[in-house]
Amino acid sequence: MVSEIDPETPRAARTIPVGSGPGGITVGKGPR
Repeated sequence: MVSEIDPETPRAARTIPVGSGPGGITVGKGPR
């Protein structure tokens, strides 16, 4: 799973399972 996410956004890894739709990774980067 981490391999698919960039090493620059370790928080996105936790958001991927949380957000199944588009923008799930965005939540880890910001409130959006």
